[in-house]
Amino acid sequence: MQFKTLTLAVVTAALSSIASAAGDISLDMCFKNNYVDCQNIALNYNQCYDFVNPWVDANGLPLARLNDKVNSIKVYNVQGKAQGHCNIFEHTGCGGDTGGPIGSGNPHPNLSAVGGWGNKISAMRCAPN
Repeated sequence: MQFKTLTLAVVTAALSSIASAAGDISLDMCFKNNYVDCQNIALNYNQCYDFVNPWVDANGLPLARLNDKVNSIKVYNVQGKAQGHCNIFEHTGCGGDTGGPIGSGNPHPNLSAVGGWGNKISAMRCAPN
C-alpha cells in the first residue's frame, strides 16, 4: 500500500510541473511569411523575453534562434488561462520600437507589411487582456 501512495504522489507532482510549465500563452513564431517554418513557444504573462542566449520559454526551449528572424506570428490562448496578447520589441530588454498587440484574433502572416517588423524582433512581452 505504501508503494501505491508513493507512486501516486510522484505522478501527481510530475503532472503539476507539466501543467505549470505550459505557460500562459502559446505562439507560433515563424521564420517565413504565412506561418511557414515555425517554432512554437510558450510564454508567461508580464515577463520580457529576450530572443538571445540564455533565454528560454516557459517549457525550457531556447529563444535565441528567433532573434531578428521572425516573419509571421500566430497567438493561441491556453485552455484554463486568461486570454492574452503580446507586444513585440526591436531591442532586447523590451526596448526600442514596439509593435502590437498581437492576439489570437489578429494573426500576422507578414510582419514586413506591418510596420516593417519582418526580421526585426528581439524581445516579446505578453499580458492578459
